[in-house]
Amino acid sequence: MRTRNSMIGFPGFVDEFFNSVDFSPLKGMNKNLVNIFQSKNAYEVELLAPGFSKGDFTIEIENQKLIVKANHAEEEVKEEKRITTQEFKISSFERHFNLPKDQVNEEEISASYEGGILKISLPIKLKEEAKSPLKIQVH
Repeated sequence: MRTRNSMIGFPGFVDEFFNSVDFSPLKGMNKNLVNIFQSKNAYEVELLAPGFSKGDFTIEIENQKLIVKANHAEEEVKEEKRITTQEFKISSFERHFNLPKDQVNEEEISASYEGGILKISLPIKLKEEAKSPLKIQVH
């Protein structure tokens, strides 16, 4: 006896294939990879984000969290043999990073994007130097 999918032909085969294969090992593969470094003067975040442009990113600091968002939409039209295909590509992500409490100089944060890597520099606040004891002379 034929199942409904086997009577449909190729589309049924595709449906059956995608419904029967376990893709769980691939989950999380599209998560943007990150490197985080600490130097003497700053925390450095490098986020792998190919296919975006500088204007696609939003970077915010809120409640001791660094929030990085990106959204890119593009439309591609192909014309082949009197058939027009229109494809939309939407890429977006959002990542959150906890910041060390009261250690980042938020006014000096900078970011750059080059070669598919977003680099964010979070300068470390300088600790107030311990004041030397104040000596008062008695006259």
